[in-house]
Amino acid sequence: MRFPPSGIHCPTCKTLILPTPESGVISTRRQKKVAGYAQWGKKCGDCHAYHDVSTGYNACSANSDGLQYSCKGCIALRYNLGKLDNGRLLWKTTRDQLRAQNDAANKAAGRP
Repeated sequence: MRFPPSGIHCPTCKTLILPTPESGVISTRRQKKVAGYAQWGKKCGDCHAYHDVSTGYNACSANSDGLQYSCKGCIALRYNLGKLDNGRLLWKTTRDQLRAQNDAANKAAGRP
């Protein structure tokens, strides 16, 4: 089913129910979210470190900000550790250590 370029609107009140990329609503939301990363950068969901959005993350159109949840470094580390026999356990312990270090550094720097 193809959606109209302006999105799907309620038949009675005419409010926008489901925006489409062509309607401009999604791109506006993305721009606002990415503009919020200007001061600190985006916080990685795995290691809790802040990285620059232009170099630290790959694109992911499914996410609301258009970027992946994890930084490039965490993705590479998880991939390389996954090749080992006990890679899943190694990844979890390494991730927890990185989180502890980065949470302390973020608190000392006054980051959220």
